[in-house]
Amino acid sequence: MTLYNGSYVLRYDIANETDRFEDWREYADLLLLVALSNHNRGDRANALGNFTLATNMWDGTGLRDKAYRLEYGEGQAEGLSHAYATYKLGLLLFAAGKLSVNLSFKQEVIARVWSMQNQTSGGIFTHITPDGDWGESDTNTETTAIVILGMTGIQNQPPNHVPDFGSIAFIVAVLVAVFAVGMLWIRRRRGTSPEGRRAR
Repeated sequence: MTLYNGSYVLRYDIANETDRFEDWREYADLLLLVALSNHNRGDRANALGNFTLATNMWDGTGLRDKAYRLEYGEGQAEGLSHAYATYKLGLLLFAAGKLSVNLSFKQEVIARVWSMQNQTSGGIFTHITPDGDWGESDTNTETTAIVILGMTGIQNQPPNHVPDFGSIAFIVAVLVAVFAVGMLWIRRRRGTSPEGRRAR
C-alpha cells in the first residue's frame, strides 16, 4: 500500500502469508530475526543455531549472504553490483546482546560499523562496498536506528566470562579466609559468654 502526503510517500506491506521466503536461511537478517523470535519463545537451541548460521556469513567486511551475491539484489550501492547492508551488522550486535552471546569478532564488527558513520551528520551509511568503503550509498534513519539498537544491546550485555583456574583459586582462598574469620569470631564469643567460661 502507498500513502501520499504532500512531498512524502509512505509504502508498507502487510504480511498475509500469500508468499514465503523458502530460502530465508540464506539471508543474514532473516536468520537473526528468526533467532530473536526463537529467543522470545524460550527456544534457546534454535535461537543459537540460527544466530550461528548468520555469524558464519561474516567475512571480515560484512555479512556476505544471498542479498550480497545477488546483483542489485537489495538496493545495492550505486555503481556496484555487490555490497553489504550495514544495518545487518547492527542487527547482529543487537541479537548477540539479546542472546547473551559473546561474538569472537565483536570488535571487528564495531570498528566496521563506526567506519560507516558520516562524520558530518552522524548517520550511518547504508552499504559497505567490498573494499570496506561506503561507495555512493547515503545515510538513512533505518540503518542508523538499528546500529544504535545494536550498540546499546552489547553495552548492556552481561560479560560472558568463564573464570580460569587462577580466579577460581582466588575465590576459594577468599571463602577459606571468611570461614576462618567466622570460626575465630564464634570461638571468641563463646569464650566471653558465661556458658563459654563454665565450659572451660
